[in-house]
Amino acid sequence: MSLIVEGLKKYGVSEEFAKGLTATPGSTVPTLLLAGGYSVNEYFKKTGISAKEIVSNANHLIKSQVDIHYRFKVELLSCLVDLNIISESFGAKLYYEKEVLPMPNKPAINSLSDVDELEIPDPKKDGRMPVILDCAKLYREKYSKKGFIYSGVIEGPLTAASNVVGIENLMRGMKKSPTLVHKLMKKVSEVCIEFGNAQIENGLDSVGIAEPTASSTVISPEFFKEFCVPYLKRINLKLNTMGIFIHICGYTQPIIEQWIKIPKTLIISVDDVDLKETFKSIGKKFIILAGNVSTTSLLRGTPQEVEDITKNCLSEVGENGKYIASPACDLAPGTPEKNIITFINTCKKYGKFPINL
Repeated sequence: MSLIVEGLKKYGVSEEFAKGLTATPGSTVPTLLLAGGYSVNEYFKKTGISAKEIVSNANHLIKSQVDIHYRFKVELLSCLVDLNIISESFGAKLYYEKEVLPMPNKPAINSLSDVDELEIPDPKKDGRMPVILDCAKLYREKYSKKGFIYSGVIEGPLTAASNVVGIENLMRGMKKSPTLVHKLMKKVSEVCIEFGNAQIENGLDSVGIAEPTASSTVISPEFFKEFCVPYLKRINLKLNTMGIFIHICGYTQPIIEQWIKIPKTLIISVDDVDLKETFKSIGKKFIILAGNVSTTSLLRGTPQEVEDITKNCLSEVGENGKYIASPACDLAPGTPEKNIITFINTCKKYGKFPINL
């Protein structure tokens, strides 16, 4: 058995999952569900407990996520909640609805000129960060070695910063006040590191980074290089895990070459790329590609359409391996169960290596 397979098994994945990542003949492409918003909405429909209470209570939150594992039998489970946890701990205000994840309402500061007023929050005390840490403890006590890996998630530094000062203020600041933007990014990055390591210390298998604001749909590749890459590098190097999962949704083809050079990056989770071109960029690097199965099609398409788009992704993977079949972004609340099952079953049926569709 290859050293890579043995190394992956140390993370807790099954031998079959590890072989799928390495395209071992006869193995199957692994699957992952990004389901933070979906899991909270489903738990609300099941229990009547409001989304605010779910995301503020570790017992409810972890049950909402573990339910997804048992329901769909996926081996990778991400503790993805909303991407406002770090900014909320800095003092940002959120808008809570009854059925879905909260949304940003008011930033912690109104201007980048106020960045020096920001106090660094403590992951063990401030905002909802302690809730996530309690989820890690519950996983360790009740669910570890139960047949799935539970990965923590932190907001990427740019995404957290955009919610601390407001996305428009941050975008303008990149052009007009870059020094202040860097000052904010440094503060936010330190919290990302402390929060991520606290999750690992409390029992999670690994930590991922969700950084949608870094997408080329939002900022230029030049701004990505200046305002995001240095901080992702620092965070990755400081997180106490061997490999990091980084998700950036939107259009990311122009930043792939920069992205895959960030140290300790193990998995890149994509939304809208040319898979064949991305595999060419990755080359012989052991970086695993995940995603690209349209969440819009999963939400609004027919099972046949879901099967077709999933098969198309698998055909572009071909014999490459190093791929995790996954929705391109967080599953939307209300995504039909039959579409999710179709996606998973299509991977099982057509994702056998060597893939030849």
